Amino acid sequence: MRRIFIPLFSLASLLFVTAASAQNNNPTTQCLAVASAQCNDPIEDFETDPAAKGYTFPNLTWTTAGNNRLASITATGGSTFTVTTPSFFIQTFGSLTAGFTIESGSGGNDVFVGGALPLTLNILNSSNVVVATCSYPSTLVDDGAYCFTIGDADLLSGGMYKYQFVFSVPAGVTGNRIFGFDNVAVGAGQQAVLPVKFANFSAKSVTAGVQLNWTIDAEENTKGYDIERSADGRNFAPIAPVNANGARSYTFVDTKPLSDGYYRIKAIDFDGKFGFSNIIHMRGGESSVVIKGFFSSSNLLMVQHDEAPVGTKISVTSADGRLLKSVAVVKGSQQTSIDVSGARTGLMLVRYETSTGVAETIKIVKQ
Repeated sequence: MRRIFIPLFSLASLLFVTAASAQNNNPTTQCLAVASAQCNDPIEDFETDPAAKGYTFPNLTWTTAGNNRLASITATGGSTFTVTTPSFFIQTFGSLTAGFTIESGSGGNDVFVGGALPLTLNILNSSNVVVATCSYPSTLVDDGAYCFTIGDADLLSGGMYKYQFVFSVPAGVTGNRIFGFDNVAVGAGQQAVLPVKFANFSAKSVTAGVQLNWTIDAEENTKGYDIERSADGRNFAPIAPVNANGARSYTFVDTKPLSDGYYRIKAIDFDGKFGFSNIIHMRGGESSVVIKGFFSSSNLLMVQHDEAPVGTKISVTSADGRLLKSVAVVKGSQQTSIDVSGARTGLMLVRYETSTGVAETIKIVKQ
């Protein structure tokens, strides 16, 4: 298969990865380096231009040379280079798995002649904010396939995330070396983002049941949509198919809704690939989105939500109803930070509301 190659420095000889090699950069994150078999077959072998598919690799140049894809960098000790994937939908709650193959040069060009190549694996949301990260300082020591798992409760089912591989050159390494990066793979329950992009998804109670409405920015190679429903927001099952017709606007009525249920739309293309909309919660005839809040520091409140449409806002109020903060949410973002340094400690109510009236309120305590 064709590969991205990076002339780089020296670094060591490969063992299969053990969990002990991972350093957790967040106390809520679990990091494992696992057997390569836990990653599925490669989804990207770089046979064609990876930049056209959403991959980014700053400071690297992708070119054609024989059957390979090459990138070069003049590295010095302490420098880094990065490969970031396009977005993937996570269909399992709380964990992501990704892998790749390393194929370095030989002899004097071998990137592993001087020691291990440290790796930092970041998980980014659609706003390119790092939501989980782990470091593997002595894992990459030879050619071969590698597979890594990051577990974090902040990784939400139905969310959209990118992998970012950051390789660091140890200080003191000198001389240009060859390093090959190939065969990106992901674990079960993860799919690349489809050409279809959901512009809006909403639900409302009607006489016949629950009416779902969704619009999309464009349809390319889209075969149709599955309406999926869940009782707990995690385990979804299809309840009806809807054929794609190029109309960009769709409606479906669930005539036998759950009293407390969750909905999402699964978009399926003609190649069998699929992706998901955001998740809508219907309870007692009222719709809401699924959000989560936590403090990343004593005064910085982080609110994670589905991809925000235009006109979305978040308000923070005290337990006695005083408005503490109101912010406009950036369109397309999945995480919003709010400075609440002026608020006292205690219970807060965080309300996320779209311009179409879809809303959710959660409670959070400032310590």
